[in-house]
This record gives sequence, C-alpha cells and structure tokens, in this order.
Amino acid sequence: MWASLADDSDVPVPLFHAVIDWDERDVEITVMALGSRPLLGAELLQGFNLSADFEEDGELVLTAL
Repeated sequence: MWASLADDSDVPVPLFHAVIDWDERDVEITVMALGSRPLLGAELLQGFNLSADFEEDGELVLTAL
C-alpha cells in the first residue's frame, strides 16, 4: 500500500493482518508497518474516552463511554 506522509511524499508501506484483544473481544485489524513505535488507529477508540499525558512515560487512560 502507498501512504502519504506529512511532507506530502508517498512511500510504500507493508500491510499485515492481525487479531487483537480489544475491549474483551477479538478484533481483526490491518497493521501498517511504519517504524519501530506502535500506533493505535483512531477507529478503535470509537466508544471510548482517551486521556493522555504527552510526555515521556506519561500516563494514558482509556475508559469505555
């Protein structure tokens, strides 16, 4: 797949399929391999409240609505 980056460049990105345990159920997702840090797609956050301290080792709290 091709992905558009913030600098308007396009790069090829490998895709992987995975099953994750999310909110006590298995959810099939597509993972884009973009680097060494994992990213969670915003679509999974539907129905949740997210609170984050944006600092190294900051607290992240996710609660169901």
